Amino acid sequence: MRRLSILLLAIVLCGASSCTNKPKPSGPALVYVLRVSYPELLIRLSDHSTDSAFRRAVHIAAIASDTGSRTDFLTVFAQAYHEVAPSRHLASVFAYVPRYQRLISGQSTDDEIMAVLRQSFAQSLDQSTEILRKRFEVKIPPITWRDIVKLHIPKNQTPYVGEVTTRLLKSQGVIEVSVTGADDPDRIRKMMLARGDLGLWDTYENEEIYPMLMKVDQALATVMGPSKVKTAKQKQSETKEFFKDAVVMDKNDTTSAPPATQEPEENVTNSNPLFMLLNPMANGQGQLMPGPAIGMAFGKDTATVDLYISLMQRLLPNDLRLMWSLRPLGEKDVYELYAIRTRAGQDGAPISGGMITDARQGYDYSGQPDVTVTMSRYASAHWEAMTDAAAHGSVNGREAHRCIAITLDDRVVSVPRVMNKIAGGNTEISGIATVNEAIDLADILRNGPLPAPMVLVEERIDSKKMDQ
Repeated sequence: MRRLSILLLAIVLCGASSCTNKPKPSGPALVYVLRVSYPELLIRLSDHSTDSAFRRAVHIAAIASDTGSRTDFLTVFAQAYHEVAPSRHLASVFAYVPRYQRLISGQSTDDEIMAVLRQSFAQSLDQSTEILRKRFEVKIPPITWRDIVKLHIPKNQTPYVGEVTTRLLKSQGVIEVSVTGADDPDRIRKMMLARGDLGLWDTYENEEIYPMLMKVDQALATVMGPSKVKTAKQKQSETKEFFKDAVVMDKNDTTSAPPATQEPEENVTNSNPLFMLLNPMANGQGQLMPGPAIGMAFGKDTATVDLYISLMQRLLPNDLRLMWSLRPLGEKDVYELYAIRTRAGQDGAPISGGMITDARQGYDYSGQPDVTVTMSRYASAHWEAMTDAAAHGSVNGREAHRCIAITLDDRVVSVPRVMNKIAGGNTEISGIATVNEAIDLADILRNGPLPAPMVLVEERIDSKKMDQ
């Protein structure tokens, strides 16, 4: 029996090792050129500061970069900040950021802070290059005795078939990624472009925000004035088929939504500019649905909805941040809009991807793919307090369990309602479409977010493989 076990172990190990000794792929390489987004990087290094002078200086520097300024981004930013706030110093923005508390203080000069920021920029590029490389490493799960008994060889957990190499051009703020022998270029492209910013957020309830959206809609109608709607019938035909069923969100409510009002094509006035595009979350009887989803819109209309709401931001709470769902509903190109609640002076999530220590692909209770994440000790304590507050929350003066939003790169993945506080620093991310997507998400989260946000600026086919 012992000899048989040893023989089986040898077979499994040989089989596993053969998976890593495949011949290297050949042929033309797909080359992706990624450039760092300096404005986003600086905002991230400031811990998402909402200081108005800082944000305006970043905006000025971004415009200068986009128009071909030869002066480096940080220099332009510093000059713009001094023009916007001549009596203030950069220490007022960066001295109290946790990552810099041992490097600078409230008395640090602007030159000292600029030196620290330049070092952070360089380190962020180096770390982003390394993280991109790790995302494409072949990962072999550990072999267990159960695998040996069942003669099962664990499959390599890899998001691609092919060879990936990276090259950093630091002076240009560019990372080149070359892929040879790729079997799924779109999957690799998504892996590269994903920032990996996981966020756990507090939320508002639909009933808290809807009255404010009504005011936004009315204010827009007043500002825009009556205007002829050329596509009234087209809008009606587009939305009638989907929304008559989609608005019935409560599974226990089988009542269909009322049919769309028949309006003549001529002399139609745009009296509800926001709600013409954003369908409120309500059932067939007009009752608001519970949860942080506040509306639905076609993908082609999401940018216009964002614009309309931004024009009337003064009518909304300062701590309200709106995010669209990561995926459309079913096969329709319709996305849900969620009401996220931020914290005072902090634009980022209370718990973010940098606080994740591990992530593994698995399956939920219904057999659908999910990802289980493990948090750091610091994040675990905050997660326990955050879920405890949600479990014992209130809505409009009554006790209620509130939802937590789980986001990836500012898109909502799921919004579980918290019934009890969660201790231990573990949580599951559900609502993932495929196993491959769950594997890729776990890989992205396990390696951490890209310190330097990247933008794809070029894709090309290179017949000669790029040197490492």
